[in-house]
Amino acid sequence: MTHSEQILPVAIPGFIGRLRADLRAAKWTETYLEWLFDGNVQAALAEENVALSRHEAARFAMGPAALLTRLFLLGDKLSDKEVELALPRLGARGAQKLNLIRSVNDQGTRFRANFQLQPHRCPLDFMELTADEEASSHPEESAASAADATAAGSDSSSASPSETPYVDPYSLLPAGHGLTPGEGPDYPVGPGQDWWILSDLPGSLLGSQLPNSHVLGVGGASRSLLRYTLRRPQENALDLGTGCGIQALYLAQHTQRVIGTDISARALEFAQFNAMLAGQATEARIEWRQGSFLEPVAGERFEQVVSNPPFVITPPQHRESGLREYRDGGRSGDGVMAFLLKTLPAHLTPGGIAQVIGNWECEQGQDWYQKPRLWATQAQDEADAPLDFTVALREQILPREYANMWLRDEGLDVRTRRRDWEVTQKQWVNYFESRNVEAVAFGYLT
Repeated sequence: MTHSEQILPVAIPGFIGRLRADLRAAKWTETYLEWLFDGNVQAALAEENVALSRHEAARFAMGPAALLTRLFLLGDKLSDKEVELALPRLGARGAQKLNLIRSVNDQGTRFRANFQLQPHRCPLDFMELTADEEASSHPEESAASAADATAAGSDSSSASPSETPYVDPYSLLPAGHGLTPGEGPDYPVGPGQDWWILSDLPGSLLGSQLPNSHVLGVGGASRSLLRYTLRRPQENALDLGTGCGIQALYLAQHTQRVIGTDISARALEFAQFNAMLAGQATEARIEWRQGSFLEPVAGERFEQVVSNPPFVITPPQHRESGLREYRDGGRSGDGVMAFLLKTLPAHLTPGGIAQVIGNWECEQGQDWYQKPRLWATQAQDEADAPLDFTVALREQILPREYANMWLRDEGLDVRTRRRDWEVTQKQWVNYFESRNVEAVAFGYLT
């Protein structure tokens, strides 16, 4: 069990408010990262490029945004003074109370991140936000409430968030540093919000295979679904398989009541933390429930269901050490997608819509759309109202390429564990051959 698998973020409202204020003051945003890494953030954070990216961030080593990048995205150790510079309201002590960082020396003067925290630009404005909600969504900009101080913990020797004065991080820089609050890119104006999403450390920073309870951040599939999802004002919505909570956060911008579900209690802890960090107005609209697939919402109907489910097609032999909850739904072949397409209509209100992203198998001689069309026909046979169905293909890949992609995803390194790689890769390829699969499709079902 890895260190990060043993701990969880601690959601203390007052301290999270201080964290949000520090991140905003530092202007540590997705736009900043695009500027720092010349427009290719994902490549910069890839395992093979982390060392080079640390060098890039070191060009601005004394700036708060660069320090946050080094700490939470590049796995650097920071001194206590650097942490205080990066997070002047929260401080190293507050960051430890949230379990964001841990001391790595006996003196408690050097720290490393327990989790990944990554800026995310949401292009949506919060719908129907009243003046009262606007004021309450940023409590760090006013005196911390007594409830916040109580939530900060029973340690009477520790300062509550309201006792920590704000210090402009740039005022702490040494003379002649050459940086100003305006350093960096032109920040976005107009619609949208800057968020920060907490997740487990990626394999590139763990240096080992991902644990089964790993909680992903906002990956490629998540971003694809965010772009694909219909946005409209509505009363209720469901995020099935919420993970770090990103789909639920987006839904809350245009939905009065959102339910986010996940089989992983660990994932729900991250999702709740991220909702609190996004602000009270967003957090207040979301309810979190634990359970498998649709069990937590039995008998309920929604205007919209959005799901980035654990859709990875996995050989049974690869489950001997347990399910990787973030990607493996435990069903045979593409059974997760078949199950959802057949069962989701019963959870939609009249005129409701379900949007799901995932993989399905293409057998020898089949067109890519044939399996989803069969599932849709079966769903219609069982539905109590007419259904409209759309399938959109993003890509098809060969079984060997599919296996390689997911072996890399879990942190198996062919350079250091070639024998394990070859044995596991063969298991995947043989599994697809036994099911007469010639390609794996990735796309969207509506």
